[in-house]
Amino acid sequence: MDEQSQFVAKHEGGYTLLEMIISLTIFLTLAALTPLMFSAIFSTSGRPLNHQEISLFFEQADKELQGTISVEKRWDRLYLMQPDGKEISYEKYGDRIVRKVNGAGFEVILQDIQRFRAEHDQYSVELIVQAHERSFTHKAILIQPYLNQWRTP
Repeated sequence: MDEQSQFVAKHEGGYTLLEMIISLTIFLTLAALTPLMFSAIFSTSGRPLNHQEISLFFEQADKELQGTISVEKRWDRLYLMQPDGKEISYEKYGDRIVRKVNGAGFEVILQDIQRFRAEHDQYSVELIVQAHERSFTHKAILIQPYLNQWRTP
């Protein structure tokens, strides 16, 4: 046997390092693309808001309302003054409800809505959201636990 055939016979049964690197690269590429394929297949864009999303919005807003010192409505925006001095606002921006802190930045709370309205009196706040020809309403009673701390005897 010549040298070349001995070398081939010796290395015929295993993988080379190059083959392992190529197969690992293909595997990792497929593994990285799998979540993107699933998100494209099961995309939620274009689907109507369901009751759970709106209920979650009402629940989150309710938690912020309970710690509020004062509530004010200006220019179709709801402003909540917090005990730490922050002013939180909820407003409709395009087809979204956004939340701002001290007028800076924004956080999208709900999307694909047609109308958002907030009504309030001294003791309660009513949030009304209209999405896909349905109207959702939530009324929160203001507890205002911090209100007594700001009064002087």
